[in-house]
Amino acid sequence: MTEERTPERRRQIIDAAFRVFSRKGFKSATNREIGAEAGVAPGLIYWYFKDKEDLLQSVIESVSLLPPLHHMGREMRDLPPREFLGRVAMLLGKIYDTEPVVSSMRLLMAEALRSKQTRELMANRIIGPAMASIAEYLDYQVGLGAIRTIDPQVGARLFLGMLFAQGMAGKVMELEPSIPLDVLMREAVEVFLVGLQKD
Repeated sequence: MTEERTPERRRQIIDAAFRVFSRKGFKSATNREIGAEAGVAPGLIYWYFKDKEDLLQSVIESVSLLPPLHHMGREMRDLPPREFLGRVAMLLGKIYDTEPVVSSMRLLMAEALRSKQTRELMANRIIGPAMASIAEYLDYQVGLGAIRTIDPQVGARLFLGMLFAQGMAGKVMELEPSIPLDVLMREAVEVFLVGLQKD
C-alpha cells in the first residue's frame, strides 16, 4: 500500500535533506543518505519530490527567511524611510543570527557557484521578490517627494547589497575584526539615508 502524502512527512524529508546537503554538499548527497537521515525509505523521497533538484528547490525555499520582506514594500509603504529601512535591516539581521540559517547560507553559496539552476531559483524565488518589494517602497516614496529621485531598482539593489554583504562578511565568512551585526545594520541604514536626501 502506498503511503498517503502528508505535509509532516514532506517537512521531515526537507529538514533531513537540508542537514545532509549542509554536511556533504548537494552533488555528493545521495537519496539513501537523505532517507536514512529522515528515517524513511529512499524511494519515498520520489513520492514527494520529482528529483533531487526539486528537493533542493524545496530546501532553499524552506530555509529562506526573506518571504516576509516580499510584502513589506506594499504593506508598509507609508512608513518614513528611516523606520522602513530600519525594519528591513532588523529582519535581515535576524536572518543571519541563527546557526541553521548561517549553515544554509554557506550551502546556498556553494550550490549557486556550481549550478545555474540554483542561481536562478534564488534570484526568482528569494532575492528577486525581496528586491522588488524594496523598489516598490522607494518608488512610492519618490512619488511622495520624501526622497530624491532615484531609480528604484538601483536603490533596492544597493541597499540590500549593503545589508547582505555585512551579514555574509560577519556571520558566514566570519571576517575579523568582529563587529556586532546590529551595529553594522544600523550604520548601513544611516549611510543609505544620506544618499536618499533631497538637495
